[in-house]
Amino acid sequence: MKKLVLLILIFITNNSVAQNSKLLIQADSLFEKKKYIDAKNIYEKLFFVEQTYSNKMLLKMSFIEEGLENYEKVLLFLSYHYNETFDDETQRKINTIAEKNELSGFEQNDMVYFKNLYKKNKNAIYILLLLIISIFLITNMKVHYSKKIFAMQNSFLFFLLCVFTLFILNFNFLKKEGIISSENTFIMNGPSSGSDIYEVLKKGSKVLILDEKNIWYELHRNGKKKYVRKKNVYVINN
Repeated sequence: MKKLVLLILIFITNNSVAQNSKLLIQADSLFEKKKYIDAKNIYEKLFFVEQTYSNKMLLKMSFIEEGLENYEKVLLFLSYHYNETFDDETQRKINTIAEKNELSGFEQNDMVYFKNLYKKNKNAIYILLLLIISIFLITNMKVHYSKKIFAMQNSFLFFLLCVFTLFILNFNFLKKEGIISSENTFIMNGPSSGSDIYEVLKKGSKVLILDEKNIWYELHRNGKKKYVRKKNVYVINN
């Protein structure tokens, strides 16, 4: 029975992948023929419904949306592209569009710089920390075969190093970000339509998402927790 279920799942997955590949080829063909709206419809089905995309597809989608002046979608697709490639040209394009349209959330500062640096090198950071622990273990532990125990020097330092490593591996520095998808979106003081309005954001503004509460996203705004309806935000995956 388990083998049958596994075979069915493999068949469904392979069929879905094949279908998505056909759709992508079709959309690319329409794009090359400059039938942008038809290509856009297929690309959006792949992206929003099937949740699949390629880096080239993201650039083509941003090109189409820029021609339609849908800058919130341009920024969404370029943000996905940057998170996949860390391409400096993509980042410059994002900053140019945000500055031109006076959109908040794209300001460049030291925190943004180190966050992007962490994104680019997080796997190397994890490997380096594990390597340091391994070296520490090798150089600071002696095996007492007679008692079959480990005598550890600098145990407190080792403990702190392990705690720090676990913290780095498990704590999500990269909070989700989102692009406001609707014009004049209300940011509320509480997760309720009856709450006071804290501010109104333009379509295309970027927000930092801390948590979810039913139909609301909890945001970080100027050091405070604020709320926005989920339907008014495109989430950017890290």
